[in-house]
Amino acid sequence: MKHPSLPLLTLSALICLATACGSCSEQRPGAPSDPTPSPDLGVVSDMDPGVDPGPDVDLGGAVDLGQLPDAGAGDVDQGPMFSCDWDEGYDPEVALAIDRGDASLATTDALLTGALHALTLERERFRAEREAILTAADGSALTSVTWDLTHDSAQLEATIGVNVPLLVSNANHEGAVADRTALAIMGQLHDARYVVFGASPFRNAKNAQMDTLLVNAVRWLAGDVGDEPIELVLAHLDESYYFRDETGTRTWLDEHLLDQVSYHEQDACDGAALDACAANADILFVSQHYDPESQDPAEIVAAVERAMMAGVSVIYLQHDGGINPLGRALLELMDTHYIRDNYWAKLRLTDADPTSGIGALPETLASVEETLRRVRDDDVDFQTRDIRHAAHEDETYMTQIGRGQAQAKSMLDVLDQRGVEIFATCGYDVARLLALSGDSLREGVRFPLPVETSTTRDVLRAHLADHLVYTARDVAPAQPDRGNFDPKDLSGVEGVTREIEVISREPARSVGVYVLPGQKTRITRLDDSNVTTHVYVNTLRPGATKQWEHYNRPVFLKSQPRRLEPGGEVVFTNPYGGPLQISFDNNDETVRLRVENVGEHAHWRSSADDEVFARRISEGTFGWVEVATDGFELHTRADLFEQTIQDPRWDNPAKLAEVIERYTFAAVHTLAGFSGRGIPAHPEVHGWASSVGLEVPAIDHVKHANMDQANCGYGCSGNPYDAYWAFNPIGHGDLHELGHGVERGVFKLTHGGDRVYAIHGVTNWSAFYGAGLYFDEVGGDVPDWAVNTRELFDALQQAHRTGERPGAFSSTMDAWLAARMTGGDAGIGDSYAFYMQLMAIARHAGVVTNGYHLVPRLHIIERAWLDARGDDTTWLDKRASIGMGTLSAEQARGLTNNEFIAIAASFAMGIDYTDTFDMWGVAIGDDARAQIAALNLPTTDRVFFAITANDHKRGALTTGIQAVHRIPIDGVSQW
Repeated sequence: MKHPSLPLLTLSALICLATACGSCSEQRPGAPSDPTPSPDLGVVSDMDPGVDPGPDVDLGGAVDLGQLPDAGAGDVDQGPMFSCDWDEGYDPEVALAIDRGDASLATTDALLTGALHALTLERERFRAEREAILTAADGSALTSVTWDLTHDSAQLEATIGVNVPLLVSNANHEGAVADRTALAIMGQLHDARYVVFGASPFRNAKNAQMDTLLVNAVRWLAGDVGDEPIELVLAHLDESYYFRDETGTRTWLDEHLLDQVSYHEQDACDGAALDACAANADILFVSQHYDPESQDPAEIVAAVERAMMAGVSVIYLQHDGGINPLGRALLELMDTHYIRDNYWAKLRLTDADPTSGIGALPETLASVEETLRRVRDDDVDFQTRDIRHAAHEDETYMTQIGRGQAQAKSMLDVLDQRGVEIFATCGYDVARLLALSGDSLREGVRFPLPVETSTTRDVLRAHLADHLVYTARDVAPAQPDRGNFDPKDLSGVEGVTREIEVISREPARSVGVYVLPGQKTRITRLDDSNVTTHVYVNTLRPGATKQWEHYNRPVFLKSQPRRLEPGGEVVFTNPYGGPLQISFDNNDETVRLRVENVGEHAHWRSSADDEVFARRISEGTFGWVEVATDGFELHTRADLFEQTIQDPRWDNPAKLAEVIERYTFAAVHTLAGFSGRGIPAHPEVHGWASSVGLEVPAIDHVKHANMDQANCGYGCSGNPYDAYWAFNPIGHGDLHELGHGVERGVFKLTHGGDRVYAIHGVTNWSAFYGAGLYFDEVGGDVPDWAVNTRELFDALQQAHRTGERPGAFSSTMDAWLAARMTGGDAGIGDSYAFYMQLMAIARHAGVVTNGYHLVPRLHIIERAWLDARGDDTTWLDKRASIGMGTLSAEQARGLTNNEFIAIAASFAMGIDYTDTFDMWGVAIGDDARAQIAALNLPTTDRVFFAITANDHKRGALTTGIQAVHRIPIDGVSQW
């Protein structure tokens, strides 16, 4: 073996164990080597690029990379290889701040200067090793490397301070690209060297320079083996039609390193055999390929970890472009971040010069350096007040500030999600100094910071502070001013420990406790349920902070999710605090948590919480309130919740929850044609579907709402949706935002050939139905949303007077309605009015007791239509059940929005609506007409139901249909 054996230790044992990390004196992995001249690289073939050397080419003269300066090897008998010895040019106050993780020990500018110095040191990381790997035998640099990755590959990112990119993309399948992303990374974990490839280079096409690079990489990984063959272990390499990695790797080794390496028979070292195989290896080749039925990823990773701790180097070969549990864990072991599948981008290297990155920072880090320097020196070529309306479109701002601070945040976020304790583990200088700089910057931020009147210096420092948050540590100061996120002073709140049981429900649930800002929180998972969980603080989206407008609080209030395994724990310190949340990947599992050092805000989950909830509301200690029903959770600022419960209809959480369950959650999902927990079966929806042989899909997840500030506009859809207003369980705004989550684009009708109603033209059914249902069942006021019908009635009568009669398409109405669709939401009321006429016709005919039940039937038909039309066999089997029995699959795929609605509405309500569509100028083609005619349904008269103002929510389409004026469209009948 190339290195002296090390004790088999856990990774945690590699943490500097001294109280002050500065007492650790070992060299950091990959730290700049002694200034030893690069070794003579011998006589590697100088063949032309692209020439296959074949098995007879003697590469035995390749440079002996085992003689390279042993970067980071240190004195292996002394244990940990990490260094926390701050003697590399840091100011003493900065070194002490890093050592103790305490930003108060240095000034803000000194910490920013320290971060800049750490980035300077990064330029030299693995310099000698990279130069040697990228040098041919004749001493020439490998400046024209081609590696033709297929789409079955992954994009990677190095961990700053630990490892470095070895190969960076310069092209894709179409040519040169600006997107420079790491496709191979090199590093060292204590005495084990590694190279991570985003795909197997032994499988993909490449040129001779890439082959030379691989030979050099193998030599570096092997170290000094003397005259002995390099002992290789090949484990978990696929051998399938698309991934011939076993044979491909062995073939390459035979061609390029014949008689210089030895290895075992194929598949002899997978799974349980890996430990024994790796015990005497120099290099382990491994990918993420495994059999989930017979092999445990955790055991494979543990075997690789033990091998690395014994000094065995690793070549990791990404298998396919996606990531699986084994791949994720192996990459994490080697401090490599999987970014994404390379399927779409198809990044690669074409005549690339990887030596250009030596001695220079990657572009992403260079942008961080630029931002830190300009913020420290108050040196920017713009004023924030001048760019506030389009900062991210301003190239000067993006070059000098925007890209760099975004990259710094991304760097910290990756480590934070993994829970890397950067202040307890050596080797993360840049990350430490970024986090400390953020701590120091936050001390000086005072909200609000309106950009129009604040100095550029103050705004940029506050923005940078928002981007430099790191929570995976024991000590981090609270932000003194949290703005309007939560203006309460929590410094005197004493933390408590609670054991809490939560039943899992996707995507997430509130835990019921409040993380205290600047206080260490420990969360331990006590159960062993089969559910993946992550914990995080707050549910607020970044866009809800308007940092380019009034800027009244921090931007990134929702923390990075931390995975919490059964029996595991998560420790963090959050500068903002806020309600704790937990996410799940499946439902109905019992998860038990012990949460330590947290506060208890007003949180309601059942009537058992009534008394304590009321007391906490009265105490007013915290600025946030949560009401969690089975299918809907309300997260609201306390001041807005006070407005909500002023309504006597829901003036306590139990009453509010009852209305939420019936009219906010159930009504929205009934109207969208779903079944499931909390959604009562309705005979006119679920019963109808059963009668025609259609399935009603189940939905089983929790919807969330943030009553605070909106991510967009005054209210913004999503899960959670967010809004500026106080929550109202039957409010138009709340049901409207939920409606965005279930709306379907095919419901948008068209006029004038290519004019389509805006998406809001199919959104408000949720608001109309929920409020209308409440009116029918409870009575009282409902939120207003008037529909203008008089103008439409007059237009229809005028079209009749021009000579348009039953059986003829109204080009007059088509043009008239198209002219009203002038952009944005213009004309959406006309769309609602048209649909309401379809509903009123059906309700008047007694088909349904609630005209709105047309909508869920359309949803159910639409899902069946999408599921069936993909292939001819399925379509032929299913088409009759959705009223499309005369259409081929190709015709079904070609239906326009208008045609789908005409057929589906006719089938759903058992009424031939063809002439209603014609009267309104809603165009449909001959195939759709023939299909509707084949259903042999009763036809409609040309009439208009005078549903005015807000009456559509006040029983006009349910109990009051007989009282609505039903006016003939005959050119003479009066309103």
